[in-house]
Amino acid sequence: MLFLNFLRYELSYSWNAIVAAAAPTLAGVYTNLSGLNDGWARFTALMQVYYPQGTPSGVTDDNPFPLTRHSGSMIQSRFGNHGNFEVVVRSTAGGLVRFWRNDDIPGFPWNGPYTFGQSLGVCTGASVIQSDFEAPGLPGNLEVVAVTGGGQMVHLWRDSGPAFAWNISTTIASGVRGKAALIQSKFGTKGNFEVVVPSATGGLLHYYRNNDDPTLPWSGPTAFAGTLGLVDDVTLIQSNFGKPGNLEVIARVGTRIYALWRDSGPGFVWSAPVQIEAAYELAGQLSMVQSRFGTKGNFELVVPNPKGGLIHFWRDNEIPTLPWSGPIQFGEGSITDLTVFQSNFGDPGNLEVLALNGYELQTFWRDSGPAFVWFGPGYFAGVAMTPLAAVPIPVSGTKKAA
Repeated sequence: MLFLNFLRYELSYSWNAIVAAAAPTLAGVYTNLSGLNDGWARFTALMQVYYPQGTPSGVTDDNPFPLTRHSGSMIQSRFGNHGNFEVVVRSTAGGLVRFWRNDDIPGFPWNGPYTFGQSLGVCTGASVIQSDFEAPGLPGNLEVVAVTGGGQMVHLWRDSGPAFAWNISTTIASGVRGKAALIQSKFGTKGNFEVVVPSATGGLLHYYRNNDDPTLPWSGPTAFAGTLGLVDDVTLIQSNFGKPGNLEVIARVGTRIYALWRDSGPGFVWSAPVQIEAAYELAGQLSMVQSRFGTKGNFELVVPNPKGGLIHFWRDNEIPTLPWSGPIQFGEGSITDLTVFQSNFGDPGNLEVLALNGYELQTFWRDSGPAFVWFGPGYFAGVAMTPLAAVPIPVSGTKKAA
């Protein structure tokens, strides 16, 4: 059951696809789904990272997945056999817009736009996840937290079918700015919703929703990182450091980015911010995921380059000093908003990026190796992607003045 749930909830294959891929062994089912032959090695390596052999796991059922939990405006959902890409972004006309990519059809066509939440007015940002709130036999609701131009943070959700109707749940808070970062964590039996958002008066705010309580109450805020002043953007993941996993945040203040983390308890204390990549000027919306690269799982961070295009950094979590590496530059143009996640295409999974270039949404992806080449941009109109040179940023023009 653990391996079947790995296929369903970690790699996003549908139950119909899993059944149709029947084989004498579960490893054979994985091969029929992915075309790869490393199913057992991949599964056991992932489990060893999150639940080391010989250490009490604390797991109470046979489905701890998904293990990778991150915030952003694009996810690979459990809709469709292969797992559709789902995008929610702000609309310049007011409210939010959803697009989705059909990953079961050659050419991977995009569908949309589907507008909702117009009563919110013009929003400054949104974050989407797929939760485990679901009707029997359905994949799970889409959950969105959006920040309005008036500084309110609002929760919306869409059922898994058959209506697929969007609902405004509640206004979580006022006095916030920018974009909120939403995940469903492994805290609590059901898994709490965790949100980190910049405060309008400086620093960051943490809210959470107790999904074990039938009334689904939101709690907070817990204020932290006040020394940063006004924070322009934030990204949030739950890592495999600590149990059930520390909350990890990257925040941008002006052209500088800072790393923070909160322990898994019992203190639940937020660390002081530590500046990273101080040598480079950065801008725009940033996004981070803990990938399946490396034994422990690297942190992968993508940030807009104010000189044009995008920058990829990664943190090697195998080395005790946890060094950041990069930058790798790819793409071009004035990128403002973006999201990165790891899909089930490739092995251990391609990095996928959604970026807003002016008023145009673009997609990029990086293969799982050995070349590690960035491809793009792809457009929602269906223009084919072309490979991009993955090269470090030249020092000239990007190094800050002494």
